[in-house]
Amino acid sequence: MNNYINNYERRFAIEDEEKWKTIADEIPYLKFDDKWEVKIAPPWAGAIVRFFVKYNNNQVSVYLDYYAKLGGVSHPYWEIYDHKMRDPARFWLNETKEMMYRIRRLLNKKGGNNE
Repeated sequence: MNNYINNYERRFAIEDEEKWKTIADEIPYLKFDDKWEVKIAPPWAGAIVRFFVKYNNNQVSVYLDYYAKLGGVSHPYWEIYDHKMRDPARFWLNETKEMMYRIRRLLNKKGGNNE
């Protein structure tokens, strides 16, 4: 139990230091299609948010690099990819309509998602 308390306190310190509550207010709402399956995942490797979208036997992975440290860009951005894409697609934080359009195209593509 003591280890859990130490982890809990460290988590609060990280949340405060990285301003997660402020960031949560800045992240726009996303409108998912009705038939999509969405799995929320814990963030890892520097991402603030991670989730996966599955439909039509295709899956897309999405993460938010709020601090712009992972992909060599200068502003917070979303990155989407699947295992068949050569290059990931990137969208600025508020370009959610464009991002959802690209996700929709990838998920509806037959015979693979290679764009």
